[in-house]
Amino acid sequence: MEFIQAKCYTKGRQGKKISQIVIHWWGDPATNPTHDGVVGWFRSGGGNNSAHYVVSAGRVTQMVADEDTAWHAGNWDTNLTSIGIEIAPYATEADKAEAGNLIRRLYAKYGQLPLKGHKEVSNRPTACPGVYDDPERVLGPYVKENTTQGENIMATMSSPAVGRVSSEYGWRPRLSARIGAMLHAGIDIANQTGTPIHAAYAGTVEKAGWNIVAGRTGQGILIRNPDGERQYYGHLSAIQVRVGQRVALGQQIGLMGATGRVTGPHLHFECWDRRGKTRNPREDFRAHGVRPGAEPVIPAKAPAPSQVAPGDLNRDGKVSYYEYEIDGVAGEETIKGLQRFLHDRGCYSRVIDGQAGYYTWLGWQHWLRSRGFYPASRFVLDGELGYWTVYETQRYFQSLGQYQGFVIDGQAGKETIKALQRVLATTKRSN
Repeated sequence: MEFIQAKCYTKGRQGKKISQIVIHWWGDPATNPTHDGVVGWFRSGGGNNSAHYVVSAGRVTQMVADEDTAWHAGNWDTNLTSIGIEIAPYATEADKAEAGNLIRRLYAKYGQLPLKGHKEVSNRPTACPGVYDDPERVLGPYVKENTTQGENIMATMSSPAVGRVSSEYGWRPRLSARIGAMLHAGIDIANQTGTPIHAAYAGTVEKAGWNIVAGRTGQGILIRNPDGERQYYGHLSAIQVRVGQRVALGQQIGLMGATGRVTGPHLHFECWDRRGKTRNPREDFRAHGVRPGAEPVIPAKAPAPSQVAPGDLNRDGKVSYYEYEIDGVAGEETIKGLQRFLHDRGCYSRVIDGQAGYYTWLGWQHWLRSRGFYPASRFVLDGELGYWTVYETQRYFQSLGQYQGFVIDGQAGKETIKALQRVLATTKRSN
């Protein structure tokens, strides 16, 4: 799903809650409207109109955030309480299936909202939604279809772990003259170390590792949903997914632990909106009829949890790439650890000798590029630990939560080497 901001919309919903979905079409198919044409129309403010989503076969463009008000219904009260979806008027099976996928995702967030055609809610005469008139009848079968392999289609959210809720979302009172009131931004589910952790929603792993989010400690996972919302899973003893990996609802992603500043093993679970603002996870659990701490939903064809996550921060007692003091010195053992790390990922085929030369840094540049850093459009693979190699290395380490609070300056100083040592020390050997 892509996001392209429409010109005409209103921030927020004036305190109203989303209670319905309004279906539109692009207009008479004889005029040959296109997805890009509709997106461009809304982006430029044409007609002083907009919609939350534009949908066609294989493509969804979000143009107004769910939490904001799109100008689509011809009725201001309905605008404030609805999500507007513009669907391709050709009504192919693929068009309707794509719309069904989107509506099912919205049901997963907001409950089973009624589907209404534009003409039902507009204060002005309109032929819209055209071929989708009576959307419950036309689109209902596609909403119910299971189009995600292995996903339990009756489930819209999963409890992330078995256990008891030991702490709720909310403000904590002032503890002392030095420690003021603070927000506990999630809920805690307590159980034994090693209890499986499951994805509450389907999505893509955005971050995984140590201290990946400001103000949160220990090993954690951040998963982004298709609509841009995210969930954070904290204090894990092991991470069983990789950054960039897609996960199904209910898929096992890690193990409960007590890493970071904690008093005992538990899962710290947060729900974020598209802007990164936290909300009480109880709202999600209530909306989907899920009890936090209940048995998670298990996908029918869930992939086996990974015991080794190459390239991510994960440690469960197995030998890592660096078992020595984090001293910020790029000595022989640090370089050997780096060479082994690169060798196991196909980026280094020379002797593991602890000597940092051309092939070591060439391999490191290849690794950075594979992770989305040191892009080919800007940098040449030259095998040198120059300014830009270090600069991109610092950005990479920062994304892993291992270079927080330090300047990205392109200088291979002590803190940069410490970050490297921490990455190697917290990454398990894959053989």
